Amino acid sequence: MPPLLGTILKVIGPAGAMLIALLAYNAFVDNPQVARQAALAERHQLTMKFVRDVEQAVTAERARQRAVMDDAIQTYEAALAAGEAARRAAADQSDQERADHELELRGQGRSFVVTDDDFDWLRRKPGR
Repeated sequence: MPPLLGTILKVIGPAGAMLIALLAYNAFVDNPQVARQAALAERHQLTMKFVRDVEQAVTAERARQRAVMDDAIQTYEAALAAGEAARRAAADQSDQERADHELELRGQGRSFVVTDDDFDWLRRKPGR
């Protein structure tokens, strides 16, 4: 072996061994860690997107339920108001019929008026 080649191999040998060791470290240790970290970061981003989508869906469902409840309350309030108006109309009609009947009896001279004496008579105890 010529002395120049021996010298080059002596100089390049350790550097070549170092280069091979660095390439092996990069291929077998560093690259898998980088890939693992990238996969974890991607998984974290997908998890955050999923959580955000779930929160938006929950908010939309609450808004929908609130709208349905408001609509139901308005319907029930309208039905309640209609029932109250019907009850008032029936009471007014009954009062009007009673007043007309009393007026008719008064016109015939058969009015039926309850006085305080009538109430006193009703309140007295029997046998007095």
